[in-house]
Amino acid sequence: MVNWCNAMMESLLVVGFNARPIAAQAKKCGFRVFAVDYWGDVDIYMWVDDVVVIREHAEPHADFAEAAVQLSQRIAQKYGIDGVLIGSGLDDRWDCLEKIQDIAPIIGNTPSKVRRARNKVELYKALKRKMGINVPETIAVEDCREAIVAARDLGFPVVVRREAGGGGLGVHLARDEDDVKRLFHYLCKGA
Repeated sequence: MVNWCNAMMESLLVVGFNARPIAAQAKKCGFRVFAVDYWGDVDIYMWVDDVVVIREHAEPHADFAEAAVQLSQRIAQKYGIDGVLIGSGLDDRWDCLEKIQDIAPIIGNTPSKVRRARNKVELYKALKRKMGINVPETIAVEDCREAIVAARDLGFPVVVRREAGGGGLGVHLARDEDDVKRLFHYLCKGA
């Protein structure tokens, strides 16, 4: 981990759903700060040298993460960026984190480390193997048929969720095979 207040950098780009808190800290550390922020709240402007507001520049139903990458590239071309600080909203989009990392070094966790940390199956295995922490038995599946077989093997009720994600979002209880089918299709739609 880099202590970015002491890094040999002058200009930072903060990218995220709400970039203001990170931008404020970077500005307090004396950096030139640029932001790609989803909301563009009035209070961000006092902390940045320039900001691009995603919802003002992207199509109404555009992919937030892809729009963040494109707008980050625009800011970097305009100002030159020494490093990037990632805010919320890109946690599960390591494909976009890798593109942002091509703009300038990401300060903090690399996209591959974020990906590993956000993969629940691998995280649970590592917690059990390396630290002896009891975790729920977890089975990753690729299709609905595998989901039903896994649920039968584990025994009902089971928790059904996406492999990536956090904050308790998208966690569902399946009491029978019909629930597993319904939830699998629901989660595959991106809900």
